[in-house]
Amino acid sequence: MYIALLDKDFQALGKRTTYPVSSWSLTRRAYEMDSFTASSTEISNSAKAVYVCLFEKEGKLKYIALSGTPKNESGLTSVTAMDFRRVFLQKCWINYSNYQSAVTVKSWVNYLLGIPKSLSGSYLGVDYSIDLSDFDTTTPAWKSNTIASVDGVGDVWEELQAAMMRYSFTLVIEGNITTDSSTKKTTGSIVVKAKCLSGTHSIKLKDFNHARVIDDSTNVNRAIARTQDGTSQSEYWIIQSKDGSEEILEKSQAIALMVNSSLNWFPHYPPRYETFVDDDYASACSKAQDELEKNRYRGTVELNIDNALGKDLRNATIWSYGKIYGYNSADDSTAKVLPMMWIKEGSDGSMSCCFGRLDDYFYM
Repeated sequence: MYIALLDKDFQALGKRTTYPVSSWSLTRRAYEMDSFTASSTEISNSAKAVYVCLFEKEGKLKYIALSGTPKNESGLTSVTAMDFRRVFLQKCWINYSNYQSAVTVKSWVNYLLGIPKSLSGSYLGVDYSIDLSDFDTTTPAWKSNTIASVDGVGDVWEELQAAMMRYSFTLVIEGNITTDSSTKKTTGSIVVKAKCLSGTHSIKLKDFNHARVIDDSTNVNRAIARTQDGTSQSEYWIIQSKDGSEEILEKSQAIALMVNSSLNWFPHYPPRYETFVDDDYASACSKAQDELEKNRYRGTVELNIDNALGKDLRNATIWSYGKIYGYNSADDSTAKVLPMMWIKEGSDGSMSCCFGRLDDYFYM
């Protein structure tokens, strides 16, 4: 494997284009920020670095991120990178009111992704394009009252996270780096791409020694939205599971029908409620749903996959699902469906992955 440090114009720094990596570690995360570290022989002019690239032996770009501030010490350059998606860590004015009627998921996400560039223009310092073509083939239906109706200050990344969880997609960063063989001049570009969750891997936990399984059924599983302006508007949402596997959010009026139907959907127990109150009814509804979305798939299954039994999962992506048999250790015949949370690999050949939506800090 090789790394390259590039300046803001994608020009390679140092005396050569790429440098052999002595060690590296990469964790790709579906809903949180990636982490990437790498060390190589010393790269000169590294103070000008904006991007770091990890290349496979045959020259294919494996990963690109913001380089942070590389450190040169004892003849080595060490990089602790920053996920490019940090560009969307912005608290700013959001025009929610423009997305109240005839809105699509694609148009809302496109607007959010474009905010950093609209705020900074040419002074953003980095550039990117947006690819939402996945929404053209897998088109999620827009859900009403999922964003505020009144314009105001909001967190762009939190809005994107809420959309990813609600509409089952993730955002990935893809780069294209090309070096002219004669001039040695490098050109590059970055694309922020939406990937709809797809592809399910069947997993038998008994095939994996020491699989780490943590379940949390104590979080909020019922949410109520209300107004405090005298109109007495209210709505009620609940997390439901089908046969203990797939989980959905459902409004109260459909609960009785679903519980009593042959579809075998059931609410989570024991019940735990949280009420959200706001003058803007849509904002209260949005906060209520956001809280439950965070608590869907509230569990984690961590697997070591650098062995023969993990061969299939080595081809998994952060937009994959796992259908996990044996999640309930008392019953190997039923399965729980969890989306991929992260995939980790490193220079030592190790590889592991985690399904579910318990963050890394929950069980530390």
